Amino acid sequence: MKVRRGGLMASLGVLSLAGLLGVAVSSGSVALPATSLTSASVTTGMPAVGYHLAGADGGVFNFGASGFYGTTYSDGITGLTGSRPLAAPIVGVVEDPMGGGYWLVGKDGGIFSFGDAKFYGNTYSDGLTGLGGKHPLSAPIVAMATTPNGGGYWLVGADGGIFNFGDAGFYGNTYSLGLSGLGGSHPLVSQVVGILPTANGDGYWMATKAGFIYSFGDADFLGNTYSDGLTGLSGTHPLSAPIVGIAQ
Repeated sequence: MKVRRGGLMASLGVLSLAGLLGVAVSSGSVALPATSLTSASVTTGMPAVGYHLAGADGGVFNFGASGFYGTTYSDGITGLTGSRPLAAPIVGVVEDPMGGGYWLVGKDGGIFSFGDAKFYGNTYSDGLTGLGGKHPLSAPIVAMATTPNGGGYWLVGADGGIFNFGDAGFYGNTYSLGLSGLGGSHPLVSQVVGILPTANGDGYWMATKAGFIYSFGDADFLGNTYSDGLTGLSGTHPLSAPIVGIAQ
């Protein structure tokens, strides 16, 4: 079993506890991005259920039928501090829909792959230099999703930028709509917080803190919080709290 991040490789490591900010679930035959599902049987004949929690330091906690396949400590990385800390905190965990592994994604676009989850690239592979350096990301990565067969994945930035790897297709981003990220002449009303692919992987939705939805590819627009008469994070009928994710 190999683990990779920005070209680094190692084997199994240890668990650590930090702020938990990702969960991936294992069960029956349905697949969700960022909470993808794998199958496992029990004596009752009912699907066994499990999930993974990920910490900002790259620690992974497995529960129920979900297996443990490693953590960022497997790379000899020392969490958020120490002699060899992460370049950026982990912001999400995604289950391999085929089972037997998972990915962790960093705020800097670094990818860590564990178990059967394959490494298809990261933002560094695209010549970017994380959150700093000569060619930094225009905005931090906030979420990740996988294709239905686990043969690729998407990363989405707070500015609505999309990075696609493996068999994950590019179907547009907020810049394609004439928006200018988090600044410029036509900025986003609020930051993107999540991405949800369609069932066949030929499109995706993005959700923002204000509850706005952007749809791309074969993803149909089905409404947003504004459709419910709310006015985002301000106005006469604001949300009581920001939106933080999207799921199917």
